[in-house]
Amino acid sequence: MHELGVSMIRVLSVVNDGRDRLRDIAAAAGLSVPRTSVILSGLRDRGFLEKHRRGMSETVGFTGLRFAHLFRAMLERGFPARECLADTRMTTLAVIAANGGAVKASDLAAYTGYSAGTVRALLHAAGRNGVLKRTGSGYALSSSMSTLGAFLQSYGEHIAGTAAGCISKNALVHRIFGFEFVFSLPPGEKPTGAVPTAATAISRDGVETRGQRDYYHYSTVKRKLGMEDFMYDLILLERDSVQNLMIALIYLKKRRIKVDAGRLEMIARVLGSRAKGEDMLRYVDGEDRHIEGFPDYAEFQGKYRVYGEAP
Repeated sequence: MHELGVSMIRVLSVVNDGRDRLRDIAAAAGLSVPRTSVILSGLRDRGFLEKHRRGMSETVGFTGLRFAHLFRAMLERGFPARECLADTRMTTLAVIAANGGAVKASDLAAYTGYSAGTVRALLHAAGRNGVLKRTGSGYALSSSMSTLGAFLQSYGEHIAGTAAGCISKNALVHRIFGFEFVFSLPPGEKPTGAVPTAATAISRDGVETRGQRDYYHYSTVKRKLGMEDFMYDLILLERDSVQNLMIALIYLKKRRIKVDAGRLEMIARVLGSRAKGEDMLRYVDGEDRHIEGFPDYAEFQGKYRVYGEAP
C-alpha cells in the first residue's frame, strides 16, 4: 500500500522536527512504543525513512529519495499534510495532479470508486487549505502547489517501481498515472494482481501480436477495471503511436456493443485527453473517418477484417 495514515504523518512530522529514537518519537507523537515501531516499519517499507546506527544505538531518519525530500520541504513550509494527504486524500490528489488540468468531482468518484460524499469531503477540505482551486471544469491543483505535484509524481514513480519489481524482475513500467501503472512482461509470463490491457486481451481474441510483450494494468484504487480502461491504457503508452491506437480501435470495434461509451469518455477526461475517447467512438462508428493522428480508415477496415472478425 502507498497511502499514509494520520499516525504515519504525525510520526513523519516528529522525525522531521529532529527526534530520531523510537521512545522519543513515540512520546512526541503521543503513541505507544509498540505502535510507533509498527508505523516506523511501514514508513521504511514505503521509502520515507531508513535506519541508522549511532554508536550502540539505532536511530531513524529520512531517506535520500526525492519524494522524501519533497515531503520534508512541504512540512517545513507548513503544508497541512494530515488534513490533505492522509488515507484516500493522497490518491484523490494524485489523480488530479496527474491529469494536469481540472477534474470533475463526479469523474473522480467514478474513476476511483470512492463514494460521491467521500470525494466531495476530500475536495472541500483541500479547497479550504488552498491546495485545490475550483474552476468551471472541476478541481485542479493551485498554482502554489508545485512541490505537492512533484511529490505526488515522484512518490507514484517509486511505488510503481517497487510494485513492478515485486511482480517480476522482467516487468517494465511504461506509463504511470498517480499510483497506477501499465507494465509489460515477456509473452507467457503471467502476473498476479494485475489485469491485461487491450494489447494482450485482443491477442487472446485472435489478433496476432507475436514478438510483442504482454501489457498489464496495475491499480491501487477501488474501481473495477473494465475493457474501457484497457483500451485507453494502450493509447497512453505512446501518445503518438498509430500502431497502438490501431490495436485499441480494433479492440473497441470488436467489443463495441459491450463498451460503455460514457465510461470510455470519462476515463479520457480523467487521464487528461478529453477528446480522445469521443474521437475513438466516432471513428469506429464511421461518423468521422478522417481524424488527425488516427490510422487511414481503409487500412483500419482491412486490418479489422483480418483481426477483428477473428473468432
